[in-house]
Amino acid sequence: MDKNLNKSPTVWTRPADVMKMHRVKKRALQARMLDNSTVSRGNILDILGDNKAASSNEIEKPDEAVESRLNPFRRDLTKRFKASSGSSISNCDLDASNDNTLFQLLNQSSSRDSQQGPSKEALTDSFADFLDKITGSQIAAESLKKRDSVLPIDWSLKSKVRFFSKKPLPWNQNLKMLDEASGTTAFARCMDLKSSETSPSISTGINAQLQQTCLTWQHPALPWLSLFPRTNADKKQKKISTPLDQIIKDALHNAWRESFRSLLQLVRAHQCPYFYLCANKFTCLVRAAGIGGFEEINAIISPTTSGFRRLLQNDEISFTLPLQKEGVSSNSSPGDLDESRDGQASDTDPIEETEDEVDDEEAVEWLQSIGVAEAEIKKLNSTQSKIKNAKTTQIDQKPSSTVVVQTDAEVMALFNLLLNCRSITTTIGTLAGIPPTLLAPVAFHGATLVPLLVGQKTVNMKGEQFFSAEIVGPVLPHTLRELCAQLEAHQSQFSMTSSIVDHSKAFSTLPSPEKPPSTSAFAQENLRDCGLTSYSLKALCQVGPMSVLAGVKFQNSQYVCHD
Repeated sequence: MDKNLNKSPTVWTRPADVMKMHRVKKRALQARMLDNSTVSRGNILDILGDNKAASSNEIEKPDEAVESRLNPFRRDLTKRFKASSGSSISNCDLDASNDNTLFQLLNQSSSRDSQQGPSKEALTDSFADFLDKITGSQIAAESLKKRDSVLPIDWSLKSKVRFFSKKPLPWNQNLKMLDEASGTTAFARCMDLKSSETSPSISTGINAQLQQTCLTWQHPALPWLSLFPRTNADKKQKKISTPLDQIIKDALHNAWRESFRSLLQLVRAHQCPYFYLCANKFTCLVRAAGIGGFEEINAIISPTTSGFRRLLQNDEISFTLPLQKEGVSSNSSPGDLDESRDGQASDTDPIEETEDEVDDEEAVEWLQSIGVAEAEIKKLNSTQSKIKNAKTTQIDQKPSSTVVVQTDAEVMALFNLLLNCRSITTTIGTLAGIPPTLLAPVAFHGATLVPLLVGQKTVNMKGEQFFSAEIVGPVLPHTLRELCAQLEAHQSQFSMTSSIVDHSKAFSTLPSPEKPPSTSAFAQENLRDCGLTSYSLKALCQVGPMSVLAGVKFQNSQYVCHD
């Protein structure tokens, strides 16, 4: 047996001494951390020396009372802080004043308040100065970031959207079976794949979100015809135009009437946020109450003609021209009507006699009484009619002719006018007999689930390689927001360009309502079953900046938009 095992150690270490040394080192570390602003290195060495001396005294005198050994350095450290140079403000004093300010703001009391008793105004000022000096720049930067990171609202329709990024896009063009099925199910059932309430059997990945976003409801949907956009459809379909007989035209029009009626009822019941009616000559946007800051249901038509505005006046439908320049009359004259309810020429429609016509007849009789020849009277009448028509038709087919109809009663009257107006269906061209295209984010009677075409490729621009994703089809306002939100969560930098339907550009240039609602919480609550996600619904209900987003660049959590 080893004899060294029986020997006892010459020096025994007491646990109390070990703990004292740990406390000394801890206090020294705290003093070193506090020294960043007020305490010099020499003071820390002095503190450490005092701590060692105090610890040695405690080791030599282990039988002293416990009260003399409790926190022997805190009082000395505080004295040294108070005795430090007056050129810099002590951190302890600053923290104390801030604590007092917070207690005052919360209507609470503290022991230091009773001792010092500073006034509420002084405490508030000191706290405000502290925020301005210490964290003012950070708060300003964060608020600027939040304000600029919001994508402006754009109500225009887009036929093509293309995204560019230097990094690979998170989407996968070749979707898996589960992603495609989950995206289609979520879109049809109006589910939010980003919420935690989704069923475990449904995929919530980025590819499933892309599939859900790139779907829309459309009527009519004819596979051999491109019905969006209607403005340039004739140029693409000259080779495949097929004349339709009257039976097919009537069947298409009757089915369209049912779909149009279903959509309007959904909007009035707050179960559809908006929908578009795309005709060959104009586009109509119908929005539910609460969307866009309007308290009531509203409809926007752009562009219009003097004949169409004349029809609105004949049916006593109140409308406004918010983009009309000053000095231009909004009342249409009894000139040529471009559109009518039965689709016949305007010269066959009876025109009621107005006060202006009565005055013209009296003027003609007076000219005849003084002996003016009939040929001269006809010249005068034709010149006068040209002047009247020029005043009312100078805004036709321009963005300034955009018509806005508000309130439920007026929108219903407009609905009846469009429902019975056969002239909104063209009678010539490749789309002869095809009713206007209806687009909506939710299902309605006769709607067809139409997918957007998604393609991805690599593009070389100015010697740099970019990853591109192109989406072709009717891109609705909420679709663009959802796509940008998906990229924003996975990309730090990207850009977007789009092709905008000309007839819908005026929707994003309208002024804000005169009396916007004080809050959009009630509107969001009423529209919670409209089929949009909470992210898109909150943005569309608020009265925010609007812009025609022809190009967008996202960088440093900020959007830079180009009209």
